[in-house]
Amino acid sequence: DVDIDILAGTVKKLQDMGIAFFNIEGGEPFLVYHRLKYICSIIDNRSEIWINSTGSGMTPEKLKELKAMNVTAVMFSLHSPDANAFNSFLGKDDAWETMKAGVKMCHQAGLAVAFNTCLMRDDFYNGNFEKIMDTAKDFKACLVQLIKPKPAGGWLEREDLELTLEDAEFIKAKVHKYNLEKAYAHYPAIAAQIIEEDKNVFGCTAGGTDRFYINAKGDVQPCEFLNISFGNLAVENFEDIYQKMRSVFAEGKDCFLCEKYAAKIHRLYRENNLQSLPLSPQLSEQIYRSWDRGKPTSLYEELEKLK
Repeated sequence: DVDIDILAGTVKKLQDMGIAFFNIEGGEPFLVYHRLKYICSIIDNRSEIWINSTGSGMTPEKLKELKAMNVTAVMFSLHSPDANAFNSFLGKDDAWETMKAGVKMCHQAGLAVAFNTCLMRDDFYNGNFEKIMDTAKDFKACLVQLIKPKPAGGWLEREDLELTLEDAEFIKAKVHKYNLEKAYAHYPAIAAQIIEEDKNVFGCTAGGTDRFYINAKGDVQPCEFLNISFGNLAVENFEDIYQKMRSVFAEGKDCFLCEKYAAKIHRLYRENNLQSLPLSPQLSEQIYRSWDRGKPTSLYEELEKLK
C-alpha cells in the first residue's frame, strides 16, 4: 500500500481543491483500521465520507469512532440475493452472515447502510433484480447503486457485457418504477450508472470531470474501471499528476472509454507480460494520446450557459 502520510497529504490537498465526497474502499478497510481511521480523521466537515465494506473486521467500537468523524454511510456489495451464491462469489462460507452482522452494527451506530450490485443482463429478466431490491429493503438500506458490468480488471477480456438498446430501455424502466412510483416508496432509492452515464445526462464522468480514483498502490486513475494510470503518488507530485490527467479530460464527453479501449488495454497488458493493472503511466500514454472521447456532453454545455 502507498505510504499513509503521502495518502493523507493528498487527501488534504483534495479537500482544499473542493472535493465534496470521498468513497474509501479496499481490500477491506476495516482490516487495516489504523489507516482507515487516520484518513477519516483528517477529512473535515467540508466533505462527506462513505466506506465500502464486506463487514469483515467491523466492530461497534470502530463504527462509533467513525460516526464521530464525517463518515455518513457504509456500502456493502450485494451481487446476489441468495446466501449460498453470495458466499461462493466472495469465496467465504460466512460472507453472508458477516455482511448481515455488519449491516446490523451500522444501523445500531446510526450510520446509513447502502448496497452496490453489479447485475448481468439476464438478472433483469429472471427476477433477480427484484429479489435484490427486496433484500435491500429488508436490510433497511437507503440506496442501491446499480453498477453497469464493464470490461475492466478481472473482466478485461469479457466481450459479452454490452447491452442492446432494448435491454437498456428495459432496465431504465425498472429503475424509474422503483424510484418514481408510489407503490415502491418504501424501497431504497436506486442510483443507476446506466442512467447517470447516458449521453443526455453526465456521460463519462472520469478523469476528474466528476470523479477519479486512487488505488491502493498510489496510482491515479481516471476511473476504477479504466485501467490506466497518469502517475503514482509514491514517485510523483500529486498536483503534477492531476493536471496531466485533467489536460486529457478538459471537458465532459460521452464515450465510455473503459468499454471502447478495454481490448487495447488488454493487448498491452499481454504484450508486456504484466502481472497487475493499471498500465504504467508510460504504457497508458499509448492509450490516451490518440483516443477519441466522443462528443461533448450536452448537460455541461447547458450548465455553462447558466454562468
